[in-house]
Amino acid sequence: MPAFDPIPEGAVLDYSTLPTRNLSIRVNANPMSPDRVKIAYNGDDSFLTEYSYPYAFPSEKNGNYTGWKLDPGPHTITATPVANDVDGTPLTLNFIIVEQ
Repeated sequence: MPAFDPIPEGAVLDYSTLPTRNLSIRVNANPMSPDRVKIAYNGDDSFLTEYSYPYAFPSEKNGNYTGWKLDPGPHTITATPVANDVDGTPLTLNFIIVEQ
C-alpha cells in the first residue's frame, strides 16, 4: 500500500481503513543482493528465512505476495541480511494492528 511504503516505525495499521486484511511486508535489504534474509517475528529468531528476492513476510510464491491476517495488537519484525555467511545489520520494525 503506497501509504505505508515504507512502513514508519511505530505505525498503527487500522484494518477498517485498509482495502484488505491480508498483509505482506517486503524487506528491502542492504546490500540488495544478500544470500538470504533472516526474518524474526515477535521474538522468534528462526521464524522465516528468505533465499530470493523479493524478500517478504510472509513468503511470496513465484513473485506473488500471499498475505497474512495478523491479529490486532503489537508486532515486531527484525530482518537481517546475510552475505557470505556474515550477518549484516539487522533492522527492526515495530507496528500495531487495530480493528476499529
